[in-house]
Amino acid sequence: MTMQAACSGTQAHGRFGQLENSFQARPQLIVVGTTSLVATPRKETSKCFLGPRYHAVRDNNIDTALLAVQHEAPACVVTTLGPEKSTQYVERPVVLPGITADTTNLELLSTQLRAKGYPFKSLVQLEEIIAAIERGEKTGIRTDGWGNLGFVENKEGSISIIEMRYYGSLVRPRIRRLGRGVLISPELRLMVCNWAT
Repeated sequence: MTMQAACSGTQAHGRFGQLENSFQARPQLIVVGTTSLVATPRKETSKCFLGPRYHAVRDNNIDTALLAVQHEAPACVVTTLGPEKSTQYVERPVVLPGITADTTNLELLSTQLRAKGYPFKSLVQLEEIIAAIERGEKTGIRTDGWGNLGFVENKEGSISIIEMRYYGSLVRPRIRRLGRGVLISPELRLMVCNWAT
């Protein structure tokens, strides 16, 4: 099973079958599930990912690399996908619709990701996904030690990858630079907003 997250605004329900069909032309991505999210308010980044559900060791990059205040975000649906082969972090966006930038051109790649609306608007959306998992919803998110990835905006406007990995019952979010040449396995999931909109 594999995963990507897609926020589709007002078209929040009844899209799974349609999305699954659209993905069949791209064999490197496989649909796993969806998660409906409510609208989320602004929140200071330093107050995100705190509490008993999160790993005690907090990634400092969350506070130093990302926006100081997370934006408001509309209600959306998170569609879950994953690749069929190992790939570098920076290679993962190029399988998405509307992304034509070469993986060596990170500035253009970030611009195209923002233009398509693929990055999460707020870390609070990711907190809501974790809450949905705790409620027993079928999100497609891996909770067995493998990571779940999404796109987030840095302070200077570039894009990073956020990884959410469960360590037992605790979640540890970490920031990975888009250009970091680390191989990831097909077992990891990818979360992207505004898929197929």
